[in-house]
Amino acid sequence: MAAKLGACFACLATLGACLTPVEPVLTPKARPAALRPAPIQVAQATSEKSAALRSYLTSVQSSQLTQGLLRQDGGGPDTPYSAEMLARNFKQIVFYNEYGGAAQGVSGKLRRWDAPVQFEVFFGPSVPPSQRARDMQDVKEYAKRLARATGHPISAKSGG
Repeated sequence: MAAKLGACFACLATLGACLTPVEPVLTPKARPAALRPAPIQVAQATSEKSAALRSYLTSVQSSQLTQGLLRQDGGGPDTPYSAEMLARNFKQIVFYNEYGGAAQGVSGKLRRWDAPVQFEVFFGPSVPPSQRARDMQDVKEYAKRLARATGHPISAKSGG
């Protein structure tokens, strides 16, 4: 009789566990198609090594997307960064901490460039000339914008 009663209690405990409410798992919502970045058009691989690497990285991306390991929702409650926070952190790193900050005894001191700054842009062999021209134009415009904003001579040139 005690064995039957024990079995009955075990059965009831198991059944009770099945009736316990389970909290739903939050799943990120997909980013609307209008906000998704357009796929990057890449020039044809110039070598077997480049093609193999591209194929490998594509398979890694596909695998991670299938497993839900790459976000496509544009962020959510677990990415609480505002534009103001990003700007503040950027300024702190760029203007005060770029060269080690307190470790080099320059904590809190804003540093400026002493000589003209020149960007030199190098392109790999797989970047087509039309893309190189567009990218160089963007870099040159950015250098001009920085020069205007800082009052410091800044320019850009192609290194090859």
